[in-house]
Amino acid sequence: MAIPLPSPSEPQQPSDAARINRLVDQIAGLDTSLASFDDLLDRLRELPDADPSRRALLIDSIELAAGERLRTARRKREVQELAGDGLAWLSPYSSLSADQHRRKLDAAATTGDPAAVRTARDDARMWAEDEARRQDGARIRSALVAELQELGYEVNVQGHEWSEGTRITAARPNEPNYDVQLSAVPGGQIPSKVRAYDHAGRGAGVNRRDVEVEHSWCEDLAK
Repeated sequence: MAIPLPSPSEPQQPSDAARINRLVDQIAGLDTSLASFDDLLDRLRELPDADPSRRALLIDSIELAAGERLRTARRKREVQELAGDGLAWLSPYSSLSADQHRRKLDAAATTGDPAAVRTARDDARMWAEDEARRQDGARIRSALVAELQELGYEVNVQGHEWSEGTRITAARPNEPNYDVQLSAVPGGQIPSKVRAYDHAGRGAGVNRRDVEVEHSWCEDLAK
């Protein structure tokens, strides 16, 4: 889209032509609609007919106007890209929290401030990553409960589901003096321990049956 300048009666300054072509390249290379630059492009095309003594001033004026519009267009594009990135992180989720982050992104994008949109994008990404880990943990705990039940354990879950930060107990009906406590600690780990209860005939300290039950649990856990 370079606009060549014909040789005027006075020697043409190469820097003028270079500045003009640079401006045109910047405008044409920007990934945005050129409609907002139509008037500037028209002014650039009229430069060959302008008084050579005024051409440098005219170019200065066009450069100032084009620079401001280019900065505005780039800022708008950056805002759109940041907002789109944030919405992509939220796309797998449908919840009140996800909708709240979407509204924050929309509000930040309305301001046209890339810094505000970047903050909203980062918040959305962190929430989405945390939500993904939470959902993965919930699926793992649900699967573990189902597997324990298939192995013959009676599982005691407090509430509707085994939530992060809570414990469950699992026991075999034929082993009333023992159970297993499993904890859903933050971070996805599930530590467990076998518990033995006092009963008639139980001796002091750890006995052979304790070791057998704990070994049996380790085998079941491996399954």
